[in-house]
Amino acid sequence: MATCHTLLAFVIATVIVSYTLAHEGCDINNGWYGSTELGACYNLGSLTNPESRAQRLDWFAADQYCTDLGARLATVRTQAQQDLIRMALGTAVDQWVWLGGNDLGTEGVWEWGYETGDLVVFSSWEPGQPNGGEDWNCIILWKEHNWFWGDYSCDALYYPLCQVAPGSML
Repeated sequence: MATCHTLLAFVIATVIVSYTLAHEGCDINNGWYGSTELGACYNLGSLTNPESRAQRLDWFAADQYCTDLGARLATVRTQAQQDLIRMALGTAVDQWVWLGGNDLGTEGVWEWGYETGDLVVFSSWEPGQPNGGEDWNCIILWKEHNWFWGDYSCDALYYPLCQVAPGSML
């Protein structure tokens, strides 16, 4: 019985810490989640709130949509960032979401943004991915694959996941 209580206390503490981290330095009133510690705020409100939902866009238009918000398509540089996104997107209604990664400049060389030289170092690819060759050059998050990454045609229409630095939207 004591083990159950200890486990329950741990779970509750983890949820409280996660909730706190998911708000520090980010404008939660407008759907931005993340933290100073994680180094990023992601706009999840446009994905999970049907009233403020962005349109489905191709990768290039999604990149421009984020730029127009004063943001950029999301970069995921750590497991902690991936975990936050996975947890937050767990209830999103859409099946696919754009990240800022692509190999448009050189096939097989994944970078954040278009020909920026900012290479993708951390990755969370679905097993067997990337597998699209020269036709699938942009990174998506897949709901049906627990929000692991996949490569897909940049012309497909999905929701953008935008990102800003903590404190920049406050």
